[in-house]
Amino acid sequence: MRTRRELLAVPAGAVAAAALAARGCGGRAAAAGRRLLVLGVDGLDPRLLREAIAAGEAPNLAALAREGTLCPLATTEPPESPVAWATFATGLPPSGHRVYDFVRRDPASYAVLPGLVDAEPPPVFAGAIAVGRPGVSNRRAGVPFWSRLRAAGIAASSYWVPVSFPPEPAPPGESLAGLGAPDLRGTFGSYTLYDSERPEGSPEGTEFGGILRGVRLRGGRAESVLEGPPDPATPPGPARRRLTVPIRFEVRGSGGPVRIEAGGTGGAAADVPPGSWSPWLPVRFRVGPLGAVRGRLRARVLSASPRLLVYVSPLQADLADPPVPFTAPPALGRALATDFPDLKSAGWSEETFARQEGVLEAGVVLDDILGDLARKGRVLRSRLAETPWSCAVAVVTELDRVCHLHWRDREAIGRAYRAVDAWVGEVVASPPPGTPVLVVSDHGFRSFRRGVNLNSWLLREGRLRLRAGASASSRSLAGLAVGPVTLAEVDWPRTRAYAVGLGHVYLNLRGRERDGIVAPGDAPAEIARIAEGLRALRDPATGEPIVGSVVGRREAGYRETDPFYDEAPDLLVGFRDGYRVSWQTALGGIPGPVVEPNDRPWCGDHCSAPASEVPGVLVSSARIPEGPVSIADVAPTALRFFGLPVPGEMIGKAWRIGG
Repeated sequence: MRTRRELLAVPAGAVAAAALAARGCGGRAAAAGRRLLVLGVDGLDPRLLREAIAAGEAPNLAALAREGTLCPLATTEPPESPVAWATFATGLPPSGHRVYDFVRRDPASYAVLPGLVDAEPPPVFAGAIAVGRPGVSNRRAGVPFWSRLRAAGIAASSYWVPVSFPPEPAPPGESLAGLGAPDLRGTFGSYTLYDSERPEGSPEGTEFGGILRGVRLRGGRAESVLEGPPDPATPPGPARRRLTVPIRFEVRGSGGPVRIEAGGTGGAAADVPPGSWSPWLPVRFRVGPLGAVRGRLRARVLSASPRLLVYVSPLQADLADPPVPFTAPPALGRALATDFPDLKSAGWSEETFARQEGVLEAGVVLDDILGDLARKGRVLRSRLAETPWSCAVAVVTELDRVCHLHWRDREAIGRAYRAVDAWVGEVVASPPPGTPVLVVSDHGFRSFRRGVNLNSWLLREGRLRLRAGASASSRSLAGLAVGPVTLAEVDWPRTRAYAVGLGHVYLNLRGRERDGIVAPGDAPAEIARIAEGLRALRDPATGEPIVGSVVGRREAGYRETDPFYDEAPDLLVGFRDGYRVSWQTALGGIPGPVVEPNDRPWCGDHCSAPASEVPGVLVSSARIPEGPVSIADVAPTALRFFGLPVPGEMIGKAWRIGG
């Protein structure tokens, strides 16, 4: 496992050098009295925003646009949130900041691994007693612009910015981690469903990481366990044990409420009527005889009688005492735990997977998501009022989740746009008048009606082969949390290409992959043949073309001189509107048909689309000179605004704002 220093790929000396350069050129003096507010809204679409403004449903964003600028904002290739927000933060292309997807593949083992964070288990004494905390390191390389500002003595704070977990040391300023921060189980949002109509025994995992547990009602009471973080005394892998606590249910009366008690006798408890959420309850997982991991759970009673059906949300960390850092400094976590006890800690905090698998109703999830957004508005306004800052950066992801789940429901989309506008209005009221405000998004949106299984296509074309006796397979998102997801059914010595991630194709290259068979000299021709075949791909149900673009590394804007160029996909596939790479392809699965209908709630998307077709948007209180603008421009713009030099490795251009 690489060290944190290696993973950041930019030594502390680089930040120190930036600080010395800034001070040498009068950066701190130039920044005196200046303020800049940067708000990111994941998934804010330029077309839908203009429609909302025209309908009078986004008055706060309309006011900013009248004062300054509203225009499309070019995104990254690929147009995925972690990729784009990493470029936003560092000003670097993916080949410079190392983030290409939510997941990555290991060419030495063909394993599929998390793409945003590396984790190490805590040190264990005598094989059973954890004597420290687990280690985590951000895989994103480069230096965020707010860290460069801090190094120059300029107070800069960041809140919920994706790919910022664990947060960088903060003074002067503070940081709260965003997308990339896991739930307490170490996953992207795994829930638990307790069901009296399922048999007791081993729990069943779902495709998106849910846990289905059967319970037996005896006299209106049932007992089970709640799984928490991995047990540090057990090795990683599919059989890895998890820490558990008891959880008990008691149905009171013929129709509830249900008393839910977690953590054993004397543990936190609540009476929850059917169709209602419990309050957040503290839960404590013992780690050996001395340690404990503290978190929070929330439950929703779906039915009480005759069938007991209770949903438990993804577990959240206790921000006052988290197992790994979620805030910098730690005092910020303690303050948030006191002032905003309902604030979720996980970067993917929305109940999207429970909705995707039909466990929760659409309206329940929508209300919860918009409640989270409103809460973040209160948090941010509080922090801006109570802490000194010159630059504040905050990103919210709730609109993105609503668009993913409700693309077919324009009323829900409109409600989410009104909520985002209200959030912007609340936050921009905090700084002094005249403070420049930049509202940016990482991508737009379009429909997702049909899924494309790239590995199934490669199998059909003879470029991917299965081992003798092996069959097509599916994967579970939960597998990433307990160990690498393996592609064991693939016959690697006979495979020329494979797909992992959201539209990424890799050659099985000799000298790079463990069992690579494509000679480096043959790679350009192999890439060209695969690209030609993909461009010719048609939907068997309609005859329509499926693929809109196929680009290689250089076409995607990746630089051969960058440190992580060799980790890039060999091909990035951009599908036409209505098509997206399948869920199973993202984890290296080979599920069967090349094209399949998407009849699930997740019906809007932007991943594996041509970047030019899903731009983000810029709304600025300052007028930006005419010409194309990019999400890569934000970092150099912030540095220039405060009088700091723009590093030569940044790919964007600095806008002139605020004089």
